Amino acid sequence: MRIDVSEKGSAHPETYRACMACYQRDRTSGAERPEVDVVGENAILYHTRTLCVPCSITERRGYDPVPAIVVQRGDTVYLERNCPVHGLLSTEYCRSATFFREAITFAAGVPGDPFDADLDALASEIKSNRSSLPLVVELPVTTGSGQLLSKSLVDMRLRKIENLFPSELSFILDIKGGALPSFSHVAQLNALLLHIEQVTRRCLIIVDLAYDRLIDFAHIPNSALLKGRIFPGVRYHLVRGEEETAVAELTQLITTMRDFSRIQLIFTLSFDRPFPSLASVLGLVRQHRDIIKFVVLSPERSTRELLATASKSHMTYDAAGGSVDPVELIDLVCQDVGYGLTRSDFIPASVLQCLEPLLSLMGYGQYSMRISSLCGFICPLQFGTGSSITPVARVIDSRRLLKTVSSLSDALRPRTIPVLALNRLRNELLSCTLSGTIMQDILTSLASIDSGESSSANQRLAEFVSSLQFIIVDNKMDIASMDLRRRARCPVATLCVTGSTQAFAASSSEGCF
Repeated sequence: MRIDVSEKGSAHPETYRACMACYQRDRTSGAERPEVDVVGENAILYHTRTLCVPCSITERRGYDPVPAIVVQRGDTVYLERNCPVHGLLSTEYCRSATFFREAITFAAGVPGDPFDADLDALASEIKSNRSSLPLVVELPVTTGSGQLLSKSLVDMRLRKIENLFPSELSFILDIKGGALPSFSHVAQLNALLLHIEQVTRRCLIIVDLAYDRLIDFAHIPNSALLKGRIFPGVRYHLVRGEEETAVAELTQLITTMRDFSRIQLIFTLSFDRPFPSLASVLGLVRQHRDIIKFVVLSPERSTRELLATASKSHMTYDAAGGSVDPVELIDLVCQDVGYGLTRSDFIPASVLQCLEPLLSLMGYGQYSMRISSLCGFICPLQFGTGSSITPVARVIDSRRLLKTVSSLSDALRPRTIPVLALNRLRNELLSCTLSGTIMQDILTSLASIDSGESSSANQRLAEFVSSLQFIIVDNKMDIASMDLRRRARCPVATLCVTGSTQAFAASSSEGCF
């Protein structure tokens, strides 16, 4: 999908698929919607399209999707590509069909239909339907060699990004710092971030850096981390067998971050299969939940592994294409965190849509948080007095909550939410929570907001938010496990550049590739 954006403020979506041989437009949908097929003992859950790695990379055909199905065999779900050249290849999609079927019923904003619209439909509505817009826009600010872009070029790209969004809608700008070669480059990035913070008003800013460069960033005078709209993000690759080294390095980072008052660190932990032990790292993160609110666990497959597995031609039903199963990681987290966590404590990412009116109500702005239910799985933990921990999924009916907020989305969209809509929201939220819980107390106290006595309610809500920590299992797609139907509702767009001046934003599948 390509969305061209003019300098004068208008976005012109242009999306099409074309034959890789003749470049003629192909108007067939990228995600067909037949009824569930049953072939013998196999249940085809839906038809989709995917990429054949040998075709796309080895033979350099680029984006040339081939037919695929998502099929259930026994209690396992597979993504099965059927390339006319390289044959059949099955990838383990989810080891629990029950978990998978449960997840797809959480599709955001599509009541009664477990699947989202395809790319064509979303692109055609980008100017009229804000749910088609991304939540996050990635902005690379370095070249491949680590050199930073000029302020004028960054300003031009920022204008293109802001032109995608209506004036009332906010978004998150993810600044990709890249591999900065020296401390002087970190200082230059700091100056650039201060400039970006000054010229933008409608976005929160995340700056992504390696852990050692983030430590350098914290030591710069007048650090951009002192700005309230700028949040540090760090990605750390955990190698199996080196867990103690990771704890030592992350402890150093956390100690440095404590020099900043009320700072919030977004922590992404990546690793390969077979998975390392997560107990020590998650234990450290849990101790410092006042700084680390969001823990993203992101399994990866190396390019070498993808090429080795995806190049095989198989006519059997085994998972010769490897595994991208999220349940294995969820089970490991439950084991390493303890506290009796189970799979059911992890909620599909589409439930984040419920935060839209609450963020607006708390003064953080309006965001489009329409995310595919299969993009990831979130476990919000509420830390009480002593050592008590309560998974939020056990006190809130997440499915009912999502349907409730979806039905109220239009009434809750204005900057100033009407009193009747606010009361209805509160009552509906109360009906989705278990009685006698802290959530019931907080929601009941929200009745004072419309009477002007909101300080107590806001304080209780702030205290509840401060007691939370979010463990997020990133159900990442790589180029060998692409699912066009699932990709259609993506929360992340990447600003891409062609030539010296033209730029466009493209769905990046949650930053997957």
